[in-house]
Amino acid sequence: MSLLTNPILAKLLAKENLEVRHGNFRTAWFDPKNRVLGLPIWKDHGKDVYDLLVGHEVGHALFTPSEGWHGANEEIKGCPHSYLNVIEDVRIERKIRETYPGLISPMKRGYKVLVEKEFFGDLDSYDMDKMKLIDKINLKSKLRSEIEVPFNSEEQVLFDRSLKAETWSEVVQIVRDILAYSKALEEDKQELPQIAANEDNEDTTEEESDNEATAPSVTNTPEGDEEEDEDNSNSGGEGDDEEETSSDEEDQDETTASAQTKDDEDDLETSITDKIFRSREEELLDTNEDGHQPVFVQEMKKELRDFVTVKYDRLVEERAKVRSQKDNNFPQYELDNNLPNEFNIHYKSVKKAITPAVKEFEMRKAAYQYQRSSSAKTGSVDVNRVHSYKFNDDIFKRVTLQADAKNHGMFLLVDYSGSMYETLDNALDQVMHLVAFCKATNIPFEVYGFSSNTSTYDQGGWQPGTMDLDNLTLFQMTSSTLKKKEFEDSIYNIWLRRLCSSRYGDMRWAGVYPRDIYCPLEEFGSTPLHQALNVSYYLVKEMIRKNNIEKMSFVTLTDGDSNNLRVYQSNREDNAMPTKFGRKGGEYSMVIDKKMVKFEGARSATQAILEHMQKRLGLTTVGFFIADNNRYMHNRCWHANNDSKTTKNQYYENKEGNSEYRKNRCIAFQDTLGYNEYYVLKKTGLSTEEDEGFGAVEAGMSKGKLNSEFKKFAKSKKTNRVLMTKFAKAVA
Repeated sequence: MSLLTNPILAKLLAKENLEVRHGNFRTAWFDPKNRVLGLPIWKDHGKDVYDLLVGHEVGHALFTPSEGWHGANEEIKGCPHSYLNVIEDVRIERKIRETYPGLISPMKRGYKVLVEKEFFGDLDSYDMDKMKLIDKINLKSKLRSEIEVPFNSEEQVLFDRSLKAETWSEVVQIVRDILAYSKALEEDKQELPQIAANEDNEDTTEEESDNEATAPSVTNTPEGDEEEDEDNSNSGGEGDDEEETSSDEEDQDETTASAQTKDDEDDLETSITDKIFRSREEELLDTNEDGHQPVFVQEMKKELRDFVTVKYDRLVEERAKVRSQKDNNFPQYELDNNLPNEFNIHYKSVKKAITPAVKEFEMRKAAYQYQRSSSAKTGSVDVNRVHSYKFNDDIFKRVTLQADAKNHGMFLLVDYSGSMYETLDNALDQVMHLVAFCKATNIPFEVYGFSSNTSTYDQGGWQPGTMDLDNLTLFQMTSSTLKKKEFEDSIYNIWLRRLCSSRYGDMRWAGVYPRDIYCPLEEFGSTPLHQALNVSYYLVKEMIRKNNIEKMSFVTLTDGDSNNLRVYQSNREDNAMPTKFGRKGGEYSMVIDKKMVKFEGARSATQAILEHMQKRLGLTTVGFFIADNNRYMHNRCWHANNDSKTTKNQYYENKEGNSEYRKNRCIAFQDTLGYNEYYVLKKTGLSTEEDEGFGAVEAGMSKGKLNSEFKKFAKSKKTNRVLMTKFAKAVA
């Protein structure tokens, strides 16, 4: 699980409008010119570790020059990078703790967690008395009172200087002094055993010289010893070879000793604890088992959300621009004068059709209140019971307390993709019935259409981790917040848009083209559902807050899956601006409302976002999927059935699916594909036209037959309004 990202924390710590970018970075980085701090996506090691890491990196951003960052390539003479890392960390962490005392405890606890995970090595195996000074300073400065580290008088002075350093130049000088002290200490350690060895050699030489002085000298050699002398001479020759070999071995030993000295110097110029930490730093990153980071998707900025969201007043302005530019062959007054009458007749029929559903909703609400009602004594005497005080203790008035019904709300998202062209007529009629139902029951509602007709947003270059908007347009079709005149106008325009689909030919011959009625923002396009859901999250959250909604329903009406999710990523290691899209498959980590949403495969983003909305906003998600034909319907049912977390059925089989569809005009699933309730229906099932039913009554028909026909007719009045009927059931 990845750690929650909170760029506001870094901004607050920096005390400026520092731009913080979380992304697929291997390490933190900082651009001092543009004041941009890049932070990797870390695993969840706990809030304290996260606060520690952010506080540490912000400290670098505020106080460290470019040559002082861990990844800096610039070499500073006499200052090993490892030493600079340690002493600069001491300085910036002290300064950030002084600036924000609230970080003292989290940083201390965070380092304790890292120590337990052996990010500085196995502390129990260290001999503190023999440890290099730079490692002592590193451990003591970070772990503070959690560890005991011995310092001699010289080391204590250098440690105190490290704690009090104010500037980068002081850090550089302290590093040089610590390195000089360590080298001098190492030389002293190396000289002591060499001096002892020389003293032993001198003693041996003196003894040998004494022996030579007391030994008798041989001046006369026997004849029999001549061969011996020859042998000695020969052996003397071999001895010369041995001397040459010994000389070669000495040269080799000198070379080995020189190499060993170089290794010792390299080891001396390295902080072992810092080296161990740097080698394990990538373990802090959020990676999968293969060591790969998920594609990171930044939280969509407010300016981007505002850019793609078209409120109703702007929609009215854009429509007015289009209608004012129409051909003079079709005057504006014809559109205004002829169609409203037809609209009024239709909308009256809509209001009449929703009456059964409204009554059912009110009865369910009343039943809810009755079941949860309770009675209580008021403390006032009931005069009608006073006469029974001798044998009845209960002579007080009672009051019945009705449970408050929950405040409901509805947010509807309508797909305006090109494939909805033949379906939009009936779909918008269903929307009109659903809106009329919400209006009659005083349920706050928002209806938005989404398509891909917004021009590309230019923010001066896309950042790594930015989700491609896919030209998303999210336009407000109607709302309970509109004034009466605006609301009537919004419903009228929804009805007009219906005519553009159902009576396109008739209107064209009359001189009216669809683009004469609606603006380019309402054009058909593709299906950027991922982006629409992302933006809708914030709209729904605000709607819940403003209306104090307790039972929120989020409804989608689509006829297909979303476009593939594409994410801008950098293809260079220096964290440059992105030049390509992220991969379609694989793992993703998307930030929504400062919380991480993880999913595999770009297409599964829809399900992940919907489940995140359920969890964070406490709402109910309801999906209506419109299939073009039987094959498409059964295919969708198969997917919904396989993903269902609660009930499995065989609706994806043709026989059972067709039977269920004929009965209810849709096929229902629970807890699947990110929806609490999911309905699959064919585009022909969106028609609100009533069945013949009650119209089939004949003279002389029996009472039972009449009753049967009436029930059939009443049922058709509800089942033909699929969206309204299922929504009414869900909210009740």
